[in-house]
Amino acid sequence: MTHTNDNCWSQHPEKRPSWHKGKRKGKSPNQVGNPDIIQPMNLAIVATALSSDAVVLDSGAAEHCFNDLKWFAHIDFHDEDNRYIGHNNVPYGRQGIGIVQLSANGKTLILHNVGYCAVGTANIIATNILEKSYGLVVNGQTKELVFADSGHKLCSPQSKPHVNFSVLPNRATTKNVDYGLMHHRLMHAGAERIKRACKAAGIQLNESSIKKFHCEACYLGKADAIISRAKFEPTAFLSHVYWDLLQHTPVGYGGYRWSLHGIDGYTGFQWIMFLTRKKHALPKLKEWKGKVEKMSGGHQVQAFVFDNGGEFKSDKTTEWGTKEEVKIKYTTPYAHEQNGRAEKAGKDIAAGARTTLIQLQLPQELWPLFMETDSK
Repeated sequence: MTHTNDNCWSQHPEKRPSWHKGKRKGKSPNQVGNPDIIQPMNLAIVATALSSDAVVLDSGAAEHCFNDLKWFAHIDFHDEDNRYIGHNNVPYGRQGIGIVQLSANGKTLILHNVGYCAVGTANIIATNILEKSYGLVVNGQTKELVFADSGHKLCSPQSKPHVNFSVLPNRATTKNVDYGLMHHRLMHAGAERIKRACKAAGIQLNESSIKKFHCEACYLGKADAIISRAKFEPTAFLSHVYWDLLQHTPVGYGGYRWSLHGIDGYTGFQWIMFLTRKKHALPKLKEWKGKVEKMSGGHQVQAFVFDNGGEFKSDKTTEWGTKEEVKIKYTTPYAHEQNGRAEKAGKDIAAGARTTLIQLQLPQELWPLFMETDSK
């Protein structure tokens, strides 16, 4: 480690700074950051055979700098590399800045404003920042990292001098990594953010995996509402009968204003009834159920399927279904395809009747007669 007067005050008491004399306010040795978050660290003052995971105390560093995202509790990435001058006046690119949490002797040290440099050969802690922020200094005799106000030891770094950071090899680039893997590891982050993070970490993504990637969980997780597309599967005649109510103009023959159209989901057989008032829909269905079950050879209606129209979505309909042991089902709002067969068939019948009346030059008020004919 570089020999400095400030950090060697034990050997040079005459050089001791004023803040080392007596007690001074600072952080308690038992209150360094959040003790619930632990990150193991292997401290070294300066090591000769550094691994990329080594954590180095450097008196010449202007800022903390770590080389792997695993150390960071939080990080904000830069849009582009920011160039800084580091140890021995060697420039380096910083891809982000964040918070690192380290533990030693049962205590947790939180480092703020830590630079992220993916190609860094080791992790650097600037001792001058430790001194200003926490009152932590390196004891010149024991080489321990201690609290200046109390002398309590935080940890005992391993001392190996004479290392030139400028000649150490950079970390290797990981190539051809699947984009989906990184998408999941980075908790479904957006494409641009993943690309920036991978570039910063020296990870080369497989280009073809980016183009082909689709994450269904992202679509479902970010949706404001999820519409069920489950289908009602009919299994026999009358197992599911779909109903739709249509309003017509002009008022038809007999004073009819509405048509109630039903279609069997299993056979496609259709029925149509006409109403003068909308409130007559449920009584008509009760009458229809009794007749059709007598004529069906033992088949019983198992389920009525309606859209979300108010004429059927009522307590009376539910009570009647419970009494008759018939399921009352409603399609999902705005999911017209769930009742699409009944809706389309009813509109086709109405259009056919209207077209025939026009072709025959007959009054449009006759639509109930022609719709009944068209539905058979």
